[in-house]
Amino acid sequence: MHPIARALLPLSLAVPVVAQDATPREYRLATGQSFQGKALTLAEGTVHMKANILGSETDLHRKVADFAPSSQIAIESAFVGAKDFAGHMRLARRAAELDELELAGVHARFAAQAVKGAPDEAERMLELKQWAVATLTQRFEQELAAGHVHGARHYLDLLSGRLHDCVDAAALQAMDEKLAAAAASQRAKPAATSTPLTDAERKLVQTKVDAADKQFRLGLAAASKTVEACRHYDAALASYRAAWKEIEALLKKHGGDAAAHAELHDLGAHVMDGGKRAALQAATALAMQSNYKGAMARVNEVLAYAPGDQEALAMQRTIVEAEAAASGDWRWGWRTAGSQRPAQGKPAKKQ
Repeated sequence: MHPIARALLPLSLAVPVVAQDATPREYRLATGQSFQGKALTLAEGTVHMKANILGSETDLHRKVADFAPSSQIAIESAFVGAKDFAGHMRLARRAAELDELELAGVHARFAAQAVKGAPDEAERMLELKQWAVATLTQRFEQELAAGHVHGARHYLDLLSGRLHDCVDAAALQAMDEKLAAAAASQRAKPAATSTPLTDAERKLVQTKVDAADKQFRLGLAAASKTVEACRHYDAALASYRAAWKEIEALLKKHGGDAAAHAELHDLGAHVMDGGKRAALQAATALAMQSNYKGAMARVNEVLAYAPGDQEALAMQRTIVEAEAAASGDWRWGWRTAGSQRPAQGKPAKKQ
């Protein structure tokens, strides 16, 4: 199991329950209270549980809707067997509706595992992929509409990385262009009289940034061809570095001018983020082809200058476990941007 899913909630709340598991676990109500217990039966939206309250085991009947979203999914998952594709798809959709995308990814993975080797595997996997692409695309658009560039970028990176073979390349390029436009609109736009930067200086930097962005999008377009995609991602990284050198030179030239430094630093944020994305996209492409050594090298490039970067550290852990498991299932574990905990768990035993 691969920790690409990163749960924001406590791990005990993110782990799907195993049916008939004698070990109590924590459930959280929508009101915030939590208790230890185990789910016994589920019927018409009501769960019968054994709850441990003040050391006493008590029968408890509650509406599933009374619980926090992650606990709702945990309860329902207790009654879905390992081979129940439809059940895990239902839970994936339900988790997405409840804004629990980490758990949606977990159950998407279980759904994929459920049909391995089955006569209708191809048909069911197509259903799963189409749902995944539609769900993540919708999230991308919602984040973008809300002005959340970082969140939108996360969903685009999932689509262009782990699910690249399920998305049209032209659509990926168009999404990245929309993302770049949204990011640019949020950068500082000082009045011409407020900064000593000249149009020629801005153009010098922007030309290199545009070249880097173009190479990155060519990488997206070539996502199904690992060698070609990585060539473009590496070219993008080189151009981002060249752009940063120009920014560094201008920072020194205009040392002490706060307005100039603010404008340059805002532009530099795009450059730094673009370089990281290029390296991690290359790492993802290589990991998908089981080139774990090459993937780790790209991640280490990021960690060399940003040792605490959570996305790079998450990718590092994923590569280690992906190599150990030698499985493609990790494409389905969807973490939330910025979260740090792995969402792990097991599907219920066959009922």
